[in-house]
Amino acid sequence: MALESWDFNDLLRDPEAIVAAQRENLQRAQEMERRIAELTGSATSDDERITVTYTEANGIESIQLDPRVMRMASEDLAAALVQVANAARADMREQMQRVVDETIGEEGQPDLAELAANAAQMEAAMNEFMRDTMTMESDLQNAIDRMKRMAEGG
Repeated sequence: MALESWDFNDLLRDPEAIVAAQRENLQRAQEMERRIAELTGSATSDDERITVTYTEANGIESIQLDPRVMRMASEDLAAALVQVANAARADMREQMQRVVDETIGEEGQPDLAELAANAAQMEAAMNEFMRDTMTMESDLQNAIDRMKRMAEGG
């Protein structure tokens, strides 16, 4: 289910096929965004006394502490929390990468941080492209109709 790429040769295709392909790509990108929003990364300390969950939307979503961690030195507890939180974030990013791989394919992978940061801009650019494509299709059809009328002597 990889996203189709677009290149200059696409200009030689039927405008309707281009629009249909771009709509499909937009739907896949939206589905990828929805799936990523539903992901939750998690990690548990080696002694199973600290568990952290992480989401893209909220960062650290929850921290669960076994009461026995209160006996730890504060520096040790802080270090353990940082380590488990980082592991939960790494789990989240691995899941995100799998979703991207499934959607886009192995080749030409974008940087996940850049993808997340530019999601709104990408959607706006895709919407603008779709509007431009529809306008171009309409303009081409109008030009063809005028040439037909001219050829018919009207």
